[in-house]
Parts: sequence; C-alpha cells; structure tokens
Amino acid sequence: MRQAFREAGLRLKERPDFRGWLWVHFVSDAGLFSQGLRVGSLSKLVGATGDLREGLLAGRELLPLLEARGVELRRHRGGMLLFRAPTWLTAPALAWLTAHVALLRVSLAAHSDPEAEEPREVCRDTLAEARRLGISVPRLEAAEPYFAREGTSRT
Repeated sequence: MRQAFREAGLRLKERPDFRGWLWVHFVSDAGLFSQGLRVGSLSKLVGATGDLREGLLAGRELLPLLEARGVELRRHRGGMLLFRAPTWLTAPALAWLTAHVALLRVSLAAHSDPEAEEPREVCRDTLAEARRLGISVPRLEAAEPYFAREGTSRT
C-alpha cells in the first residue's frame, strides 16, 4: 500500500501513536469549539485573541484527560505546543495566523453555522469523559450552557 502511494507521487507521514494523535486533536477541537459556541460560531474566532486564548486554556485543562486515557503526551510534542507554550505568545500568534493565513482563516470561517451539532457533540463527549474520569475541566464546564442538550444544565 505504501508503495502505491509513493508511485502516485504522494508522501506518507505515519503516526506511531495514531490513537493518541486523534485524541490530541479531539481535545484541541473541544477547547476551541467551546469558545466558538460561546461567541456564536467558530468563524467568530478569526483574529479574536481573547477568545482564542480562552480556547487554548480550555484545551490545556484537557491535557490531564489525555493522560487519563493513556495518551503519552511526550509522543505528541508538536500537538502539545499550542497548549504548553505561554498564551501571551500563542493566542496573539494564532489570532494573527487565523486573520492573515488564508488556509487557517477559511478553515475557521467555514464553520459559521451557529446551529451546527458537531461542535456541541465534541464538547458534550469530552465533558462526559472528563467527568467519568474525575478530571477537573472548569472552562469546559463553564461553556456547558452553550452545548448542553435542551432540558439539561442550560442556565
């Protein structure tokens, strides 16, 4: 299979811990989605330093969840950089990138539906898993009114 991709001119980048890599991206999404839901949609995060900062901090709070799920964070240093680096540096950089790099801007701007269910499901699933494992995630819990199902903990 690898040879077929190479012969087609495609380069492969294999992940030795693909499951962990997926979990890292899932909690990264949960952190940013929680803030996108709070402000109305992910598209409103483009260039929004303060909201992106809160999303990064929400993602940082989820790192113990990854460890509790058995993800070896040191194997995912690249994916952890945004969460481990100081937010006074990363939030403005991410805001600038989302405002000026077309691929990043379009990626967030495409998520403009305030009724989209995917961000809500990601946040609900992540919060449920954190609660199941006894992991404290105050920022995600604070955003719960924006993704909770009707009749649950909306305030």
